[in-house]
Amino acid sequence: MLRLRGHTPLQVCELAFGSFDRDDDILCLNRWVRHVVMCQIQRFMLENIYPGDAFELDDLLLISQHLSRLELVGIVLNNGFCDFSSCPSLGSLVLSDCYLWDAKKLLSASLKQLCIRSCDFGTEFNTLILVPSLVFLHLDSHLCGRPIFGSMPLLKRAFIRVPHQNNCSSDCDEEDCYSCHHTMDDDKCAFLDGLSNAEKLILVSESTAFIFKSDLKQCPTFTKLKTLLLNGNWCVAPNFSALTCILKNSPVLEELILPLFSKQPCYTWK
Repeated sequence: MLRLRGHTPLQVCELAFGSFDRDDDILCLNRWVRHVVMCQIQRFMLENIYPGDAFELDDLLLISQHLSRLELVGIVLNNGFCDFSSCPSLGSLVLSDCYLWDAKKLLSASLKQLCIRSCDFGTEFNTLILVPSLVFLHLDSHLCGRPIFGSMPLLKRAFIRVPHQNNCSSDCDEEDCYSCHHTMDDDKCAFLDGLSNAEKLILVSESTAFIFKSDLKQCPTFTKLKTLLLNGNWCVAPNFSALTCILKNSPVLEELILPLFSKQPCYTWK
């Protein structure tokens, strides 16, 4: 039915699918995705309702002059597909329960909003996210490795929740691990350095074995930061070094929120 419509333009498409057993099913789904994109789709959601059965999109460049919002759930994304430089209208990208094991870079010059929830990154290298026009960032409980952000000069708000199992060891030998080796050039930036232009920032670490310790060795200056929320794992006695470090590097900070004793701490903006 979808293909019988030809390339008649679509505004919104939500495509959800369950388990699949044959290679033909994978080919068919990839064919549908390409067909929807060719229909000048503006808002597209592709959902694998059984994300344990990983569905892998073709590793081809996505080309669309019309796509403005893309939401992917339970999808395997390879390096080629994560290059959104040929989608100049893409303003919002949502990734949930996705797998970016082989994605070395995620690129978009147009993206304004990026939300990544419970996605699985590779451990052999840090995925570099280059989104220079980003205004809003939400990174919540990613698994395994962690991404690294390039410069985001327009960033207004960022929410970062890092689970404890992602802490890099001090003796990491990976040459491509940007955060551990502190390789700072045009394409490789430490985790916190990419957030240094945020005006409002929420940083939640789920471990007292502090996840951001490598970044704090050369903590950036948060020149625009006015509102900061930190959870209790930033406030570790006896010297509170993590908290002290970020406060020293936030010269225009106006509001500091520390929900230390709340039974149900609220990690959202007012």
